[in-house]
Amino acid sequence: PSRDEDDLVTRLTLLVGQAFFLGLILGLVVVAATALLLSYFGPGALPYVYIAVAVLGSLGFYGVAEAQQRWSLVQVSVVTELVVVVYLAVTWAGLAFAQLNWLAFAAMISFSLILQIGFVIVGGQAGRLLDVRQIKRYFPRIVAGFVIGFMVAGAIAPPLQRMLGATENLLLAATIGALVMLGLLLATNALYSDILAQASQTGPKVQPPPLRKTLTNRFVLLIFAYQMLSAMASQFLDYMVMASAGARFTETDSLTNFLGIYTFALNLTDLLFLVLVAGFLLTRFGLKFGLTLNPGMIVLLLVAVIVAGIFTGPTSVLFFGLVILTRILDLTFTDGATRTSINAMFQALPANQRVTVQTGVEGIGVPLALGLTGVILLVFDALGNVTMVHIALFTLGISLLW
Repeated sequence: PSRDEDDLVTRLTLLVGQAFFLGLILGLVVVAATALLLSYFGPGALPYVYIAVAVLGSLGFYGVAEAQQRWSLVQVSVVTELVVVVYLAVTWAGLAFAQLNWLAFAAMISFSLILQIGFVIVGGQAGRLLDVRQIKRYFPRIVAGFVIGFMVAGAIAPPLQRMLGATENLLLAATIGALVMLGLLLATNALYSDILAQASQTGPKVQPPPLRKTLTNRFVLLIFAYQMLSAMASQFLDYMVMASAGARFTETDSLTNFLGIYTFALNLTDLLFLVLVAGFLLTRFGLKFGLTLNPGMIVLLLVAVIVAGIFTGPTSVLFFGLVILTRILDLTFTDGATRTSINAMFQALPANQRVTVQTGVEGIGVPLALGLTGVILLVFDALGNVTMVHIALFTLGISLLW
C-alpha cells in the first residue's frame, strides 16, 4: 500500500533518531575505551579484543538469530538494548569505583558488538518500514543520523571528560544515551507494531528456516563473504590508526583529545558524503556501483600508503596522515555505499528470512572477521619485524579479494 508523506516523515524521524543515539553511544564508548585500553595495556591488547569479539559476537548473535524464530524484531531489539544499558552501566561502575582496569577490555569489546547489533536493529526496522526504492534514497540519511551522533560524541568527549573528571565517566554518558535509544525503540513499536511484527510473525506455514540452513544459500554466502572481507579491511585500517596513535600519544588525556578530534573529523567527512552525494550516486548508478566503490578506492589509497611507508618510513607524519585519510574514506564509503547496498540486497530474500539473514551476516560474519584479524595480527607479532608497511600490504591483498 502507498504511504503518505507525513507517515514517511514519521518513520524516518524515528529511525534517524535511533541511529543518532546509536552513534552518540558508540562515539563516547570508542573514545573512552580506546584511551583506557591503550593507556593500560598498549596496542598489543587490540588483537585479543578482536578475538574476544569474534567468540562472544558469534555466539551472541547466533542466539539473537534463533530468538528471532520465536520473538518479533521489536521484542528482540528491546531485550538487546536493555542488555546494552546494563552492560555499559556495570562497566562504568567497575572502572570508576573499583578501579578494575581489565574492564577496559569489556568496554572495547562492547564497541564492536553494539555497532553490529545496532545496525541490525535499525536496518531490520528500515527493511520493514521502507520499500527498496525508499531504502536506496533514504537509508543514507538514516546512516547520516548515526554519523551526526558519532560526530557530536567526538566533539563533546574532551570537554565532557574534563567536566566529569575522568575518561571512564564517558561510559556513564553512553549509558544514558542507550536509555534514550530504548525509548525511541518503544515509541517506534507503539506506532508500527503490526508492520514490524511481520518480520518474524508470518504464520505457521511460512516459518523462517534456521540460520544454519539459510547460510547455505549461495546468494547469502556471497553477501557473507563480501561483508567479512569488508570488515577485515576496515579493522586492519583501524588497527593501523590506533597503533600509530598509541605510539605517538602516550598520555591518556592527550590520546583522548586526539581521538575526540579524529572522531569529529572522521564523521564530518562521512556526514557530508551521506547528505550531499551518497543518495544521488546509489539512485543514479545502482547497487553494483555501491558494492564496488569502497574496495576500489581503498586499493588505490593503500598503494599510496605503502609507497609513503617505503620511502619515508612507517613512523613518518606522511605515512600516519595517509593511514588516517584511508581509514576516514573507508568509513565514509562503508556508510555511504556499502551499508545501503547490502541492506537493499537483503530485500531480494523472502520477507520471513531477511532479518534472520541480516543478523547472521552482520552479527556473525563481522565478529568472525574481527577474530580472524586478531589471529593474523598475533601471528605477525610472533614473526617479529613486521611493520605497519607489511600490514598495509596484507590489507591491500584483502581489499583486492574484496
